Amino acid sequence: MVAVTLDVTEQRQKEAALRASEQRTRLAINSARLMTWELDTVRGRASLSARFSEVLGDTAVPLYDAPIDALLARVHPADLPVVQAALDAAFAPESDGVLTYEHRLRAADGSWRWLLESAQDHA
Repeated sequence: MVAVTLDVTEQRQKEAALRASEQRTRLAINSARLMTWELDTVRGRASLSARFSEVLGDTAVPLYDAPIDALLARVHPADLPVVQAALDAAFAPESDGVLTYEHRLRAADGSWRWLLESAQDHA
């Protein structure tokens, strides 16, 4: 028998620290009742947290792989130019990828919700 043994203690410690950090982040997001979202501009898709779906009056479950265009269709027409300009600026090559803007989004019941969006491109 020939064997190789590798000490993975450090790797296991890093994995445990990462899990603890992720748990603290989820706790902070949930405690603050924040909504999270991600955009995949290459594929034109978006994902929303369960809290985001809940605030919009939809089922309180995460929404994965939704068409970005379907979400933009819920933006108030008067606010759509602001949203589009903020997204375009954030994804421009010379941009730092940071965006902040306010807009109205139509909830499932037809009412308008004012949202303050803050994001940063992590690509």
